[in-house]
Amino acid sequence: MKKHTIIYFFMILVCIMIAGFSAINKTQNESSYVSTTDSELICEESVSPNEKYVDSENDKVLYEVQVYQNKNNTIIVNASSNSAFFDDMQYTIEYDEKISKSDVIITWQTLMGAKEATKENQIAIADVSISSDDNVFNEQKINFGEKAIKIVVDTIDKNKK
Repeated sequence: MKKHTIIYFFMILVCIMIAGFSAINKTQNESSYVSTTDSELICEESVSPNEKYVDSENDKVLYEVQVYQNKNNTIIVNASSNSAFFDDMQYTIEYDEKISKSDVIITWQTLMGAKEATKENQIAIADVSISSDDNVFNEQKINFGEKAIKIVVDTIDKNKK
């Protein structure tokens, strides 16, 4: 039984790491966020991965993704959470046309890639897809469990020594 638990744990860890690496955006400037004050909110979605499993409202985790577009048609994607395992992030996409809500699709997934969550396999990834004329021109995965992955990896590395 213990062997199966360890194997299951490492499978989850590998999936988390893959999802985390896919969320890296090379064009993101981490030192400064683009203001959305004068931008139009195109799409906003939020989800709670654990609301069915907690007794207290204080324990409820929220993940939120907001997609804006400014006057220069730059698309700004903000991701935030009340979880200690996620630092708010932002990335921008230079674009030359207006987009609408129908051009943005946010798909929520579990760490194992499932669209249906369970208590053991909760939602942790937002797949943000932006298209124009039915052609996807940008797709990013946002991993809301990124810091948790780092903690697990660091712990494993320390135990190897």
